[in-house]
Amino acid sequence: MSELNKNDLEVICDVLNVYNPSDISHVYPKMGERQFIDGVSSAFKKVLEMIKEEKRRTLHDPKSYYWHPEEVANRKWCEQNKVS
Repeated sequence: MSELNKNDLEVICDVLNVYNPSDISHVYPKMGERQFIDGVSSAFKKVLEMIKEEKRRTLHDPKSYYWHPEEVANRKWCEQNKVS
């Protein structure tokens, strides 16, 4: 089984974001119950966080991000002088 990618997560997020219980509850009553709606809301928040994390990783990937020499020096200094 392959892993979800960023596009997959965005599609899932879009579907969760537009979920409306009144559109489906007459066909599937359980999908209109508070417990299910809360589950959709929880899943939406988790997927949104996953997308944000993916963007953060992409933006901070050392292979795709240029680090200014001053940033490199500051990061090295912080690593060498961090308090444990």
